[in-house]
Amino acid sequence: MLWRSASKHRVVCALTIADSVVTGLAVVRSRTGYDILACDTEVLANCQPDTVSAALKQVHRRVSGRERRVITALKPSLSMQKQISLPGDLSPAGFSQALTAHYQRCFNGTDLFIDHEILGKSPDKPEQIAVRIVAARKPDVLNLEALFQQVGLKLLAVDTVICALERATSMYLHEQGIDSETNAIIVLQTDGLLFGVHNGRRFIYTRQEHLAQQSVDMTVQLINRCWQLFASTVARRQLQQLVLFSENEVSTAVKSQLETSFSCPICVAESKPWVNIGLVLGDYLS
Repeated sequence: MLWRSASKHRVVCALTIADSVVTGLAVVRSRTGYDILACDTEVLANCQPDTVSAALKQVHRRVSGRERRVITALKPSLSMQKQISLPGDLSPAGFSQALTAHYQRCFNGTDLFIDHEILGKSPDKPEQIAVRIVAARKPDVLNLEALFQQVGLKLLAVDTVICALERATSMYLHEQGIDSETNAIIVLQTDGLLFGVHNGRRFIYTRQEHLAQQSVDMTVQLINRCWQLFASTVARRQLQQLVLFSENEVSTAVKSQLETSFSCPICVAESKPWVNIGLVLGDYLS
């Protein structure tokens, strides 16, 4: 999480504003993790502040009318992330110093909210650990907090869409019994798509693409282009699974063309607010 308050609560409400849609999810803690209470979406007619505020109020009222404390995520264009490797034998002080040096080197500016996540051993150098560092401009986070405050909501935490989707993807792959190491994850949006390559544990590549005009052919061509861009940088990678996330029904034509283009299974995830599920998982696991 980029920013988090100190408190946690039994009922968690996640609200996100992305892709001209406000999405909400309310869950309650249970012995097995969480149970979904309600989920809902509202398409924005425009992105004017009054329109966004009204949609936030409507979605929040429908999913969690009483719970005023929420978590949210910054869209990809407002956050920065990079994976680095650090020596595995660093002391806590040395680890902190090394992180600070990488923050200064990788992210331009000091007015930032920053965070990191230890991902485990580096795949290329077992003696080192892989660490993801994330940053966002403080004004962007504070503006988002102010927007929620205007409609009477209190932000408990701010995460990034990529990190939240990564958690949800891991959960989905586990639910479906998919244990392949090269999975293309496609999040279909109204004006484009979010493309990622997931190794069963985390994303190793992500790319945001926009579509000026929606069509089956252009969507499939864009997915092909994203895969080719990834494959050109990583040798000997064969796509083993392609997973489509979408809040709306995925057309048969899109799936059919993808099956023709890629010689691997095509999975269409259930219509769930996956980013928000990832936010909730982050609240429970961290």
